[in-house]
Amino acid sequence: TVAIAYQLPYLRYTFYDQMMAALQLNDVQMGVLASAVSIASTISYPIGGFLANRFSMRSLINLTLAAFVALTVAFAFTTNYVFLIIIHVLYGFFGIATLWSAYLVGIRSLGDESVQSKLFGFSEATRGILQTLLGFAFLAIMGVAATPIIGFKTMLIVGAVVTGIFLVLGFIFLPKTEKEEKSEVAAEDKVTILDVVKNPGVWITIIILICAYSCWSFGNGYLTTYTVRVGGLSENVASTLGMIRSYVIVFVAGFFGGWFLDRFTYKGKAFIGLFSHFRRGFCADYVLSQGFGHQYLYYSGAGLYRQHHESYLLEFDGTGRYSRENDGAGHRFHFPHHLSSRCGSAHDYRHMALQRRSRRKHCRRL
Repeated sequence: TVAIAYQLPYLRYTFYDQMMAALQLNDVQMGVLASAVSIASTISYPIGGFLANRFSMRSLINLTLAAFVALTVAFAFTTNYVFLIIIHVLYGFFGIATLWSAYLVGIRSLGDESVQSKLFGFSEATRGILQTLLGFAFLAIMGVAATPIIGFKTMLIVGAVVTGIFLVLGFIFLPKTEKEEKSEVAAEDKVTILDVVKNPGVWITIIILICAYSCWSFGNGYLTTYTVRVGGLSENVASTLGMIRSYVIVFVAGFFGGWFLDRFTYKGKAFIGLFSHFRRGFCADYVLSQGFGHQYLYYSGAGLYRQHHESYLLEFDGTGRYSRENDGAGHRFHFPHHLSSRCGSAHDYRHMALQRRSRRKHCRRL
């Protein structure tokens, strides 16, 4: 259920250009749809906690699946922009208000505190596996479709059918007695909103999640179309990389993360260790980006020469010099025209690096 609920509303992560072409939208309108989901999700979190304390997990999850079937079918047969915004708002509402808290309750009920990390890790890994399989099925549909419109509509219909199958499975297999058990637990250990607000651990967790999901969303939301427009990849190749980035890594990291965190009796130690590695990684990226990092990007076929201090369009003209231009149409990097593979020789790169160092020294003198 979670796999579907967090894949269908976020198809732009892996099928950005195909979705934009099928719905006849521009980048701003695509951004508004993304914001509609995010804003509705944010507002729905307190509602989700309220509903999870009053209704059974089975009822909430089945309601979510039924809503997603209806919304996805409607999504498949409309290109009306206002209607699309409404659909995405409802995606955000049902994905959080009726699903997220119920999902957390269900996972926690499967084991005691000693195996919670493993349970959540395996849950995330299973979600990644299902999303990977469904994502490659979607990619196959888009690959054989005559037009992006037909492919995207077929993809949504298939998603609605899969959601309907899980709805039937939910009615059959989800337990019916969870609500009574949950009420007993709530009566034994009741926590007020004020207790939650005063707990410093809650705020630390909030800040960690904000930073993690902001970085993930900023990078994942537009990286697919970035590799198409700037990197020169085909839409299908970019979507394949997007699925590896969004889904394959999820199940690999899910299994590893669950196993790793359960090695620690105090989870804070694990987070401190992981954040230390993240910090080293960011520092290494910054240092390497001043030299070898640029060479790696240049050789890797990305064809990008990252500028940290200038916002000019740059073009290597094949003679060891840069030419600047600003056409007012946005910052597009021009690839070396004499390199069909978009990768220069070592001599070309050394010359480029020397030119850049020379410009920096000149700026310092000024």
